[in-house]
Amino acid sequence: MPQKRGKNAPDSSEAEEKIVIDRWDAAALRNALDDSAKKYLTSRSVNEDFHYTDIRLGLAITACLCSVLALTVDYFFPYPKSHHFLIVCVAMYFVLMTAQTAFVILFQKNFFFFGVTDSKVSSHKWRLSSDLRRFENLYNLELQFEDTKQPPARTATMSIPFSPLFDERGEFNESGFHAEMKSLVEKVSPKSKKQ
Repeated sequence: MPQKRGKNAPDSSEAEEKIVIDRWDAAALRNALDDSAKKYLTSRSVNEDFHYTDIRLGLAITACLCSVLALTVDYFFPYPKSHHFLIVCVAMYFVLMTAQTAFVILFQKNFFFFGVTDSKVSSHKWRLSSDLRRFENLYNLELQFEDTKQPPARTATMSIPFSPLFDERGEFNESGFHAEMKSLVEKVSPKSKKQ
């Protein structure tokens, strides 16, 4: 049921909600920073590319369809009759899950964002990956920028502690993080290469 607004209730368009995260939950902190990094890039006219996600999803759906098909055939033709068909379905499921795992390890790696900016001259690819080592207070972010007309890819990294980004209550200083992201983007952008 939607909450009714009173006379003094703030309008959603007036101010954005503050993001509050438990400071002791490292995974939640990392996810909040990852989401903010994606938000920053998409605000700079970088379109998110879901190609890798679509491939993983297609492999997983095909594997699940093999399982459903095996169950359906086994329901209509109980075990002794469906023995060979079940072996084929189990083998197909194994092959598809292995292909999905290999795809993640070889191609998607540790990247959580794939972006593309198209211009009349060339296409630019953006990739983000983050790392948070155990028992460390540092958020490590890597940005890769690739111009299809001028390889190789350029990479910039930053390591930033959580303390300037989250206060004692766990409120996220998104504008401070976006300032760090701006300097990271400037390191790999085409304009910085010409200087």
